[in-house]
Amino acid sequence: TAPARCRRSLVGWLRDDDTVVIVTADDAVPAVWPAGWSRRIVPEGFVIIDAGRDVVAREGQLLRIPGRMVDGSWMVCRGITMADAD
Repeated sequence: TAPARCRRSLVGWLRDDDTVVIVTADDAVPAVWPAGWSRRIVPEGFVIIDAGRDVVAREGQLLRIPGRMVDGSWMVCRGITMADAD
């Protein structure tokens, strides 16, 4: 079971606006990644790499991103998955 601080999720796409934001149906929210995670530029745009150097998200994918809102930013938790397009 996910910790209480990680039980909510945003569904959206990642976009680069000087910082990575999560674009939802209603808003664009800055993302704050877990320690050791980073953004890497690739020919297709960018990817998010976790501390183990695995790609966990790609620009342009519809994602379900667990976390919580803190001071207007989404504090991302581990466990990002592809979201179903409705």
